[in-house]
Amino acid sequence: MLAPSASRSSNVPLLTALLLLNGTTVSTLYWAQSVAGLVRSDLGDSFWISLMPSAALVGYAIGVAILAAVARDLTTASGIGLHALLLGVGLSAAAVAPAAPAVTAACLLIGVGCSLTQRALACATSAVSAPHRGPVIGCIIASGLTGIVAARAIVPAASVALGWRTMFILDAALVCTIGLVAAITAQRREWDGAPAPRPLPSAWCLWQREPVLRRAALQQACVFAAFNGGWAVFPRVLAHAGVAGAVPMGAVASLGALAAVAAGLLCRHQAPSKIALAGFGAVVLAAVSALCTSGIGPMTYAVMMLLDIGTQTALVANQAQAQAQATSSAMRGRIAAIVTTIGFSAGAAGAAIGNALF
Repeated sequence: MLAPSASRSSNVPLLTALLLLNGTTVSTLYWAQSVAGLVRSDLGDSFWISLMPSAALVGYAIGVAILAAVARDLTTASGIGLHALLLGVGLSAAAVAPAAPAVTAACLLIGVGCSLTQRALACATSAVSAPHRGPVIGCIIASGLTGIVAARAIVPAASVALGWRTMFILDAALVCTIGLVAAITAQRREWDGAPAPRPLPSAWCLWQREPVLRRAALQQACVFAAFNGGWAVFPRVLAHAGVAGAVPMGAVASLGALAAVAAGLLCRHQAPSKIALAGFGAVVLAAVSALCTSGIGPMTYAVMMLLDIGTQTALVANQAQAQAQATSSAMRGRIAAIVTTIGFSAGAAGAAIGNALF
């Protein structure tokens, strides 16, 4: 899959390492949801344990916002290696935490470390020429969705078998190892694009002067808010109706991963703005269908699949059209972080609204 997307064969090992790093990192971001029950059984019921998933997501938002505001270049080998080490430290801290507040604090640090995904995205898109960036963005996003499926399907069972502390240690070792490999291969890479301007335009300046960036970020905000709102409601509605196990949720997410790869490939032949609009339209159709559907079962799953397809299609295309405005790898990284920050913030709001409506 990667070889046709790379404009230089020497960058294929780097792209492979970045896909593995991104999938592992995204999976780690959702671990808190998977192991919270085991932590509660071990350390006792506590309000702090209920905050673990939120702490990880808040930490991620903080980390991405910092990268968008102050990081000059997200593609440096040293930055990738040190960021992976930071995530490893957070995971190790969670593994040895003596009490619930310490576990939650470690989850906050883990979330900050998981903003490593932005480095993986910026690095991958800078390792290929412009026509190949869409497919690479699609593969990166698909690897993240695969990581989410692993976090929800594999981690709970593995944590029961091995213990949640052991799982955190194993994940720390895995992240640091893959991060080291990615950093070493990044030192040998050939970047596409001009050197970064000095000084690099601030996030606010880019927002003001790039209408395509504003359109892509705001459209992604709407899509991601709807996506998170839907996923906050639909599984709970199905569980309440006693049909949550009828179709594995992993199948829905897997379909979204395929949609991300397909959208990336389409970006080579069609304007990303058109593809993003198609994804947005699919999300709107899913929302209308949800409002008009009174049944549970198959129709609800169909709406969820349409929502996933539309969201992942829009996510790939919006990143592609926003990054097309950049003239250097450093600027692409900042633009990617801006789109992610705005989209993730809206997604958090969408999840809160969905929970409140339910």
